[in-house]
Amino acid sequence: MQKNGKKLLAWMLAASMVFSFSMPTQAAKKKPALSKKKAVITVGKILTLKVKNISKKTKVTWKSKNKKIATVSKKGKVKAKKAGTTKITARFRYQGKKYVKTCKVTVKKKKTVVVTNAPTKVPTKAPTQKPAVTPTATPTQKPGTPTVTPTQKPVVTPTATPTQKPGVPTATPTQKPVTPTVTPTTEPAEPTATATNEPAGPTVTPTADPDEPTATPTAEPTRVPGTPIPVTDPTKALLLDFEDGTNQYVTGRQGEEELTVVEGGYNDNYCLKVSNRVKNWAGPTIDITHNVTDFTTYKIEAYVKQTTGSNKTINCMWESMDYAGAMAYTTVQNVVAPNGTWTKVDATVVAPGDVSKLSLYFEMANYSNDFYVDNISITEKHLDMEAVLAAPSLKEAYANRFPMGCAVYSYNLQNPEILSFIKHHYSTVTFADELKPENLLNEEATKASEDGMPVINTDVIDKCLSLAQENDLSVRFHTLVWYSQTPDWYFCKNYTPEYDGTGTAKKNITNLVDKETMLARIESYVKQVITYAETNYPGVVYAYDVVNEVIDSNGCKLRTVSSSLYGAIFTDDDNTYITKSFEYAREAEKAANSSAKLFYNDFVGLASPGQMKAVVKYLADAKDAGNIDGLGMQAHQTNLGVADGDNIKNALKLFQQNGYEVQITELDFASKDNSEAGNETLAAAYQKFMNIILQRMDDTSAPVNVSNVTFWNLTDLDTWLNSFYSNGSTYYPSLFDENYLPKKAFTALINLANGVVEPTATPTVAPTATPTATPTATPTVDPDATPTPTPVITPTPEPTAEPEPAETKELDLAQGSIVISATGYTIGSAEETAFTGNYTISSTAQSATAYYILVTGGTHTITLDNLVCTSSESSPIKLSGDAKVNLILVGTSALTGSGYHAGIEVPSGCELTISGDGQLTALGGNESAGIGAASDGKTSSTLGRIIIRSGTIIACNTGRNAAGIGESRYAKGGGEIYIYGGNIYATSSGNGAGVGGGGTADASAETMKIGIYGGIISAGGSTYAIGDGKSQSICKVTVTGGACYSTNSGKTMFGSTWETQDTYVGTEIDTTKLSGIQSVTIDGVDQGISSFYINAQSGTTNYKWKLNLYVKKGVSHTIVVTDTNGEAHEYMVDA
Repeated sequence: MQKNGKKLLAWMLAASMVFSFSMPTQAAKKKPALSKKKAVITVGKILTLKVKNISKKTKVTWKSKNKKIATVSKKGKVKAKKAGTTKITARFRYQGKKYVKTCKVTVKKKKTVVVTNAPTKVPTKAPTQKPAVTPTATPTQKPGTPTVTPTQKPVVTPTATPTQKPGVPTATPTQKPVTPTVTPTTEPAEPTATATNEPAGPTVTPTADPDEPTATPTAEPTRVPGTPIPVTDPTKALLLDFEDGTNQYVTGRQGEEELTVVEGGYNDNYCLKVSNRVKNWAGPTIDITHNVTDFTTYKIEAYVKQTTGSNKTINCMWESMDYAGAMAYTTVQNVVAPNGTWTKVDATVVAPGDVSKLSLYFEMANYSNDFYVDNISITEKHLDMEAVLAAPSLKEAYANRFPMGCAVYSYNLQNPEILSFIKHHYSTVTFADELKPENLLNEEATKASEDGMPVINTDVIDKCLSLAQENDLSVRFHTLVWYSQTPDWYFCKNYTPEYDGTGTAKKNITNLVDKETMLARIESYVKQVITYAETNYPGVVYAYDVVNEVIDSNGCKLRTVSSSLYGAIFTDDDNTYITKSFEYAREAEKAANSSAKLFYNDFVGLASPGQMKAVVKYLADAKDAGNIDGLGMQAHQTNLGVADGDNIKNALKLFQQNGYEVQITELDFASKDNSEAGNETLAAAYQKFMNIILQRMDDTSAPVNVSNVTFWNLTDLDTWLNSFYSNGSTYYPSLFDENYLPKKAFTALINLANGVVEPTATPTVAPTATPTATPTATPTVDPDATPTPTPVITPTPEPTAEPEPAETKELDLAQGSIVISATGYTIGSAEETAFTGNYTISSTAQSATAYYILVTGGTHTITLDNLVCTSSESSPIKLSGDAKVNLILVGTSALTGSGYHAGIEVPSGCELTISGDGQLTALGGNESAGIGAASDGKTSSTLGRIIIRSGTIIACNTGRNAAGIGESRYAKGGGEIYIYGGNIYATSSGNGAGVGGGGTADASAETMKIGIYGGIISAGGSTYAIGDGKSQSICKVTVTGGACYSTNSGKTMFGSTWETQDTYVGTEIDTTKLSGIQSVTIDGVDQGISSFYINAQSGTTNYKWKLNLYVKKGVSHTIVVTDTNGEAHEYMVDA
C-alpha cells in the first residue's frame, strides 16, 4: 500500500508539471512590467515610462533616486537634467500585490548647454501617506487628517529612498491650533493652569473655509504649478517689491481680498495693501513652487505694517500640497507689528520636498483690519561648513560617557549641510513627530480591517528609519502609547467617535470601547510597529518610548478623561494598559531578536517628589515582570538657575534605587536673553545640569546608569518654545546659533567633558546672519497637565473651525470697576466691549483702588500686574456663574476684602487657577476667606474649585470664622482645593483652618476635598492647619507631596479624615529652635524643602514653626534636617 502511494504521488507531481508547462504563456505576459528597464536620453529631453499589463485605474507612484540627474512626473515623464545615472522607481499595488519596478536611466550631455536661472525643481513622487495635520499650540481636539491607502500589515520591503514627503512638524496642543512648533513630549517645567485661552499666533489657514469639514483629497493634485516667477536679481530665488505698480504674482487666499498696490512702501515707492478680508486666514499668497528647491535652506525676508491703533501679530506662513492632495501649513515667522511701523520678517527655514505645490502667504487676526506687505524676498542660504565642522564634536567629547542625540525631522536628514552638522555632533536621533500614532494609524484601512484590528502605514517608518540607517544614526522610536497625538477614533467602537451633542472634545465621546477591546488594539498596534521596524531595519532603533506621559498634572495619579481616552477607558487608578503595553512590546522585541531597550518617557525629575514616586508606583508591575528597561526624563527647563537641581538629583537616585536605566530625552533651557550676559547664564545652566548627571554617574556608592542625552532642538532657529508660549518673546535655548555655530553653552559642555567646570568663552567663529526663529518639532506637551516645556517640529494643520488668536487687553482698574463676561468687558458705566482674549489688569492709582473685578462667566486668563485693591462694595476679585479664571501673578499684588468679603471669591460652579512668579496677598474680611468662599454674616456661599500651581501666596482671614484658603463660616462643603506648587502662607484669625474649613459647618454640608501634591505650605488654624475648622468634620485631605509647616502642637496637622493616612502618616519635627532649614532628606532622598515662614501679611520672618512631613506607613525612616548653619539634625521615625 505504501509503495502504491508513492507511485500515485509521483504521478500527481508529474501531471502537475506537465499541466503547468502546457498552460498558455498569456499569464506570464500579463505580469506588470515597465516599458523599459534601461534607457539613455540627452539633457533636456523627455522620456515617458509606462507600466504595462495593469488597469488604467491603478495608481502608480514615481520616484527619481537623483533628481539632479533626472526628474519624473506623476505621469511617468522623465526629464533629463544633467549628465549622469539615476534610477526611476515605480510603486503600485495591483490585484492585491505590491510591486516595485525600476528603470536605469543614463543621461548624456548635449552639445549646446542652455543656462537658465530657473530652479530645477520638479515634483517627483506621490507620497504614500498624507502628512499629519496637527495644531501647534494646544487645541482641545486635533483636527482629523485623511490618510492614504496603507501598506499592508508589516510585510513591506523598505527601500533606501524615503517613500513619503517629510512630515512637516506638528504638535498636538490642547487649545485651538496656533503657531506650528516642535512637539516635545513634555509639558512646561513650570506648572501652569490648564490652558483655557485661545493662543496667539498663526491662524492656521485652510484653502477652504475652516468652518466646513475638509473633503478627503484626491490622489492627484488639483493644480499643476506653472513656470517660476521671474527674478531680476540672480542672487534671489524670489523678489517682489511692487515697484512696477502691479501685483501680478500675488493672489488672495479666500478669493475675495482686495490686493492693491499703493504708495508708501518700505524705503521705496509702492507696497501691497491687503483689505476686504472675511476670514482671519485670508491674505496674499504667492506660488513659489518653481522658485525653491527641495530640502534647501532659505532666508525669507519681508516687511509688514498695520494701522489698527495697537500692536498686532502678522504671520508669515507657507502652504504645501503633496501628491495625494494633503495640505500642510507651516509657520515661517510670526512678528508683532506696532501700529503704523514697518516690521521686518526675517527667518531661515528649510523648504519641504516632494510637494506638488508650495506657496508663501501672510495673514493677520481680526480680519476686519487691513495690513500691508512689501519687499518680499527669498534667498538660498548655505552654511559655512568649514566653520561648522571646525567646532569640537559633542559626541566625541562625551564618547566615554553616553551617546549624544538630537530631535529631528526627516527633512533635516535630506539637507546635506544640516545632515553633516548632525553627524558631526550626534550619533542618535529622535524623530520628533513623524513616528507618533497619528501618523502611523491608517483610519480608512483600519475601518475596513477584516480582523477589526488597526492597520499601520509603514511608509512613514520606511522613510525615517531608512534615512537613519543610510547615515549610521541610531533612532529613539517616539512614541507608541500616548494620550496625545493619537486619533480619537482609535478608542471608539467601529473606529468612529460619537458625541453627546454638547461638543466634540474627548469628554463628549459616548462610544468608547471596553478595556478588553482596547487592550487588543494596543497589542496589535504595538506588535505591528515593533515587528515591522525590527524585521526591516534591524539594529537601527536603540530604544522605544513604549508609553509616554501617563501621570496627570498633580503628579500623583493617572490622567483621566479630560485629557486621556486611555484614562477614560481604564478609569483613574487602573495601570493595566501601561503594564500590558510593555508586555506586548517585550514579546514583539523578543520575537524579533532585538536588542532595543523599552522606556517610559515623561517630565519626571522636574516636578514634586510625589510625582516621581507615582511614576515608580504605576510602572512597578511592568518592572517586576521584567518588561521595562528604563525611564526617559524629558528635562525641559524653564529655570536657568537650575532650581530643579535637587529634584533632578533625587529623581536620578530614586530611579537608580528601583533598578532603572535613565536617559535624558528632551533637554533644553527656555532662555530669552541672547546678550553676552544671557549666553553666559545659559552656559552656566547647561553646565550645572550636565554636571549633576556626571556626578550621579560617578557616585561610587550608587552610580546611576545614564545611557543617552538628547537635545530637543538643533539650533536657535528651530526651537518649539517660540510657538508654544506665543508671548511675543524669542527664545535662544540651544547650544548652537542660527548659523549652526557653537554658543557659550556648547563650549561649557565641551569644557566640562575636559574637566573644566567654569564656562569659558565661545570659540571665535562669528555668526553672520540675523537671529531668526523657526518652528521646530513639538514636544509632547500637555498644558492640561502640570506642564514641563512640551517639544517635536510641526506644520500647522487645517483646523476644523477657524481659530481666533488670543490677544491681550490691558485694563486699568483706576478707571472703574471691571466686569468680564464670556463675550467681552466693561469698565465703569461704559457699554460692553466685545473681546474674547486675555487680560492684563493693573492700576495707575497712587494708592489702593476701591474698585473691583467681577467675572460673570466664560474662561479667561487674567494677569495681575502689581495690582493693589481694597473694596468694601465687593470682593476685590469675584467669580460668578460658570467663570473659570487662570490668574497669573506678576510683581506684587494685594487684594483686601473689607466687611463680609473675601480677597478673591470663588463660589460653587467657578474655578480659579493661580500661577506665575509674582506675589499675591489676599485678605478676607468678617467670616470670609482670603481666597475662597464669602459670608454675609448669616449664610455662606458654597466653595468652588481652587488650584494653586506656583507663585508666592499669602492668604489670611482677618475677621475670624473663615479659612485662609477655603470655606467661610457656615460652610456648606463641596468645594475643592488642590496645591501643586508655590510658596503658600495661609492662616485663620480664629475657628477656621489655614487651608480648608471655616468653622461651624452647615448641617447638610457636603464633603470638601483638599489635595496637597507639592509646594511649601505654612499654615495655621484653630483645630487643624490643613483640613477642618472648629466643630467641623467635612474635609478629606490627600497628601502625597510638598512640605507643610504648622503652628499646631498636635502630632499631625491634618484633619481626622486624612484620606491617605492608610498608607502615609504625618510626623511632626520641632524646628522652632533651628536657625532655619536648608534642606530635608527622608531616607537619603532630598525632599526639596527649605524655610518659608511669613508672619501674617507683614512679610517678616518667624522661625517658631514646626515642620510636618508625610512618610510611608509601616516603615522606619531616617529624616535629616540641615539648618542654615550647615548643621545636620537626624530624626528616627518609626511609622
